[in-house]
Amino acid sequence: MVNKKKEESVHVCLQGHLQKRRDILQATIDLVQLLKRYDSIKRIRHEKEINYLEFKKCMGSVNFFLRRIKMKDMPLSSDDLDTYKIKPQETEKIVEPVMKKVKKALIKQEKKEDRDKLSLDRQLEDLKRKLNSI
Repeated sequence: MVNKKKEESVHVCLQGHLQKRRDILQATIDLVQLLKRYDSIKRIRHEKEINYLEFKKCMGSVNFFLRRIKMKDMPLSSDDLDTYKIKPQETEKIVEPVMKKVKKALIKQEKKEDRDKLSLDRQLEDLKRKLNSI
């Protein structure tokens, strides 16, 4: 046996109910726009972090090569170097399988963000239509 309680409803008369409904819809629209802005800032911070880590890797390799090549270790003085043509050597391509996984993860995350962005845009348009119809 289930005890069912009688639901009591309270009715209140509001003056200017249309204006209050418009204000609530406008506040909701502003909130959705803030959420969109927050998502874009979050995405930018994430990209910045990835770019910074890549920059640190590149700078580490540059510093490593600079330490290996020192002018005092060179057989010729800097004046003699100007007279000789130096052919640039082909550099080794460093394969980074980890970066491929990260790129795949980023692509998946971007697709997810695009879907979220589209849903936020749809919600925003629906709210604007409701506000205009009132």
